[in-house]
Amino acid sequence: MQETNLSEVLSSIKSSKSIIIVPGYGMATSRCHFIVGSLAKELRARGIDCRFCIHPVAGRLPGHMNVLLAEANVPYNYVHEMEKINKDFPRTDLVLVVGANDIVNPDAIENPNSVLAGMPVCEVWNAKKVIAMKRSKGKGYAAIENSLFYKPNCKMFFGDAKQKLIEILNELTKESGPMATTIQEETRIEIFEEDQTNEEDMSSYLSQTIHEIGIPKESLEGEKRVSITPTIARKLIKIGFRIKIEKGAGELAGFADGQYERAGCSIVNTQDLWENTEIIVKVRPPMENKKLGYHEANSLQKTDLLISYIYPGQNSEILKMLAENKPNLNVLALDCTPRITRAQKLDTLSSTTNLAGYRYFSETFHKNYFFKQF
Repeated sequence: MQETNLSEVLSSIKSSKSIIIVPGYGMATSRCHFIVGSLAKELRARGIDCRFCIHPVAGRLPGHMNVLLAEANVPYNYVHEMEKINKDFPRTDLVLVVGANDIVNPDAIENPNSVLAGMPVCEVWNAKKVIAMKRSKGKGYAAIENSLFYKPNCKMFFGDAKQKLIEILNELTKESGPMATTIQEETRIEIFEEDQTNEEDMSSYLSQTIHEIGIPKESLEGEKRVSITPTIARKLIKIGFRIKIEKGAGELAGFADGQYERAGCSIVNTQDLWENTEIIVKVRPPMENKKLGYHEANSLQKTDLLISYIYPGQNSEILKMLAENKPNLNVLALDCTPRITRAQKLDTLSSTTNLAGYRYFSETFHKNYFFKQF
């Protein structure tokens, strides 16, 4: 392995007209995706054609890298799927590999005896120069050596990715002042925000509502999730929504009714929520509801939009019930979100969080103001 240093990395970046960044699981573990996003924007501002190459299974789950970059507000036109951009590596001056290993291993193509043989990979070795950022010389998930790291056009930039990227950005932006403080603050942003709804009187927002959202308590026994948290409810109210939540809907997820009330939500009973709400947002597909005494699909009297996991292939009977009882109902099946870059803001299945991803949906949902188009 040929090791490089900050000075050489900066020289390579400044002399490049085209750069492709390939993120991997290491970007997720170091929580440096905000910095990676800032670097991409800085390179673009310098006139460098900077893009991302996304391997479909990089990280813990398909779409992991897309979700992180979406969280860091990386523009969609920066991000490209591997099969679309692989052909561009031979025309690329520099590739920055950030925390990736097996997904950039040439053995998948060049070594028929490798355990990776036949696996599609990001063909970064075809670029003029590669800089691989890794914490150490350790192996990847497949527990094999990566021949990329020994190729003559590849150099290793060892260390903590977050710190190394901050150093790179500070040097690139010296003319406008160090960025490290700003970036380090950004990386503290968490999907799960602390509930601060008692710090502001929400009454002034409630007279400006556009549509009404209902948050039901999940009917399935043992289901602990809630579709919208108090923090996100507060943000939705501030952009023009009235929110009703079924009494006790957030308790198993750790949110008391009082937190929702401080956020500006109305606590209502089961029947009122299901029969008198314009938009229903829930985790599970509609099912038999003991409190209602009948199926939830039969209770959407005033509902125009249902957002949930539907799993149409498994729940054709539920779809039939919805169609028969409410022919003009719009249904957004979150489980059918396509595995493409532009859809990642609605992707809850490959969230980087530990709790099923639905809070991530809530967190990103208001950023797109999806409901404003409704």
